[in-house]
Amino acid sequence: MTRRRLAALAAAATLATGLGACGGDDDKKDEPAAKQTTSEDSSSEARDARADSVAKTQLQAAIGDYNDGYEKFFAELKKASGDLDELKATIADYRTVIYDFDAALRRIEFRDDLVPQVNAILENNRGLISQLDAIGEAESFKDAQALYEEFLKDRTPQVKAINRLKDQL
Repeated sequence: MTRRRLAALAAAATLATGLGACGGDDDKKDEPAAKQTTSEDSSSEARDARADSVAKTQLQAAIGDYNDGYEKFFAELKKASGDLDELKATIADYRTVIYDFDAALRRIEFRDDLVPQVNAILENNRGLISQLDAIGEAESFKDAQALYEEFLKDRTPQVKAINRLKDQL
């Protein structure tokens, strides 16, 4: 949480505590106190909404690049069937796509509550890159194919996590 948010939250909590201790008309004690919105709260919420909008736009651009890279990779993968050297070159290109997506994700300023989710995606990116590295070091096409199938299994939840992140902005 930003310092301004924390200060506003602390001020609101102090104000609410102060109002609750003042007493007043006995008939109104059971009624909930009306939430008072300050201009600082409103401007903070507007600032947060703008920040989310910027983050979502940046994330959508990174996802677009990622998807374009995957489509290119998948098309090249079909051409490489049976040729280990061509497969390894294609894998290296796709590794770069994930690496670039990872770098783009790190440049985006996300809300504090989304940081753990972003960190999990970054950690998974690292795992996917390691899997692609292993495919690139495979000695046979058969070994590479088995590693690639494992990679696909791990990529699926990663894509879901990225889409869930986008939906939360």
